[in-house]
Amino acid sequence: MRTFFREFREGAFGPTRGSLAGTLAVTLVWIVLAAVIVTPEFLAENSAVALNARDDNTRITARALAFRYSRDRAPMVAAMGASGFRMALMSPDEFEAILEARLGRPIEVMDLTVGGLTVWEIASLVDHFPDGFEGVLLLGVGPGLLSYKARDLYAREQEIRFGLDSETRDDELRRAGYEPAPSTGIYFLDHVSFLVSLRQHWPRLLARAERIYPWRFKPWRRPYAGAEMEARCAMIRERLSDYFETREASLASLDRAIARLRSRCGSLEIVLVDNPRNPAYVGRAQPPGVLDDYFDVMRRYAAERGLPFLEANSEGILRTGDFLDECHIQEMAAARRYTTWIVNRIAPALERMSESESGR
Repeated sequence: MRTFFREFREGAFGPTRGSLAGTLAVTLVWIVLAAVIVTPEFLAENSAVALNARDDNTRITARALAFRYSRDRAPMVAAMGASGFRMALMSPDEFEAILEARLGRPIEVMDLTVGGLTVWEIASLVDHFPDGFEGVLLLGVGPGLLSYKARDLYAREQEIRFGLDSETRDDELRRAGYEPAPSTGIYFLDHVSFLVSLRQHWPRLLARAERIYPWRFKPWRRPYAGAEMEARCAMIRERLSDYFETREASLASLDRAIARLRSRCGSLEIVLVDNPRNPAYVGRAQPPGVLDDYFDVMRRYAAERGLPFLEANSEGILRTGDFLDECHIQEMAAARRYTTWIVNRIAPALERMSESESGR
């Protein structure tokens, strides 16, 4: 062994045939060990690990993998959406407590919300629902989800936000004229760039760290106002400037993801949920006509597919004082009110599923 490492050292600083062989051998051993240890199942076992409240990428990858390998087939609730939807919901534990109080039985909640979620990332996530999944999917939607051009979606994919394989996402790439990255079939090699980005996590992962859940509410943060808020609204208007050009292609991608999910699941209720928005800035944080068109399109889309479409703003569930900015809820009391409203709307579907399960 001493000779082996001497050869490795000499191979690194004074290459010879033997030392080069030693260096390559050590490197190969590390690659093989990584390929054996770092598997989707390994990350799935660490599904609660996150460094801080903004560490969406690790959290969503590990949670999606944990979901994929879950053996629990009792009806449950999955929530998928961008940051506005995430901050409007209570944490999974508190969400589950509200569900149990309403239904009289425990219902698990799987949180798949992540900042800036795109339709192609939705495609990645639906491939990680367990086969035969039964329950309710809460899918947060808004004009922003429909406003990405294909090149912007592709650029987001190149950021390698998630370490997830997905046939549905790869199909979307091909439809847009892009070729998916080649696959070796070995998770570590296929996602090495993502895994390297987690270098700060490895001590916590290997130590099986305790659960750290992202802190959603920031009561110490002063809500945006004045020029600062106007700047944010201008940024959002720019972000939505391609809406009319991209909405149909985005809806088609969403349609394919929903069809894929339905083909793999059992008793599934998909509920579209309009993302919360600050009543004081409705129409000010969107280009002219976008919001009216969005509601017309989404209401028609939902009706044609038999999907519920929940609109908290139209029902007066939220108030201006609940928000940090144009779309992110700041007050925990508001999130509890919003989550309770959603629970009351989905409770009948969950009750039907529970009755069906008990009758088997």
